[in-house]
Amino acid sequence: KRITATITCDRGVSHELVGHRVFSFCQESTRYCNYSADKFGKHVTFIKPTWTERGQQETFNIAGIDFISEEKTLTEFLHIVENAYHKLIKSGQTPQEARAILPSCTKTDIAMTGFVDQWEAFFKLRCSPNAHPDMQKVAKQLEGEYNIMNRGEIQGDLTITSEVQQLLEEQVEKVN
Repeated sequence: KRITATITCDRGVSHELVGHRVFSFCQESTRYCNYSADKFGKHVTFIKPTWTERGQQETFNIAGIDFISEEKTLTEFLHIVENAYHKLIKSGQTPQEARAILPSCTKTDIAMTGFVDQWEAFFKLRCSPNAHPDMQKVAKQLEGEYNIMNRGEIQGDLTITSEVQQLLEEQVEKVN
């Protein structure tokens, strides 16, 4: 039996997913998606990394800008990236050129199809404490749905949506 999971996650997690070569994949393309268009609400959407949940504070410098707290740092940095992306598109760059500045936490949708034994091997590797925390979170959500499906409580394919954080103007204003 083949099972397809539709996953909304960040590009970093999607790169780990496609490393499982026995599966078949179909992924949203940053090459052709113009995030400045109405279809995307004229926003680049980012996934909130699990490391922001730890509540630690540190100071570091990105592109000559000093940042202090993790949540504020991420929001400020993503605001800069989003504005730069829109400026590149407005200046005539194509989406495939402008995507070069997008970080790994940029949201993507990916469909992943595999047989039952492939999914079980995937869960063993990616639910492990040794897996990347963001991948582990997605894998555990998938495994939960997979187990419900095996009990017959749901029919069809799996759908997982990671916590999506869309960078909105009011969030950035709160930071400044």
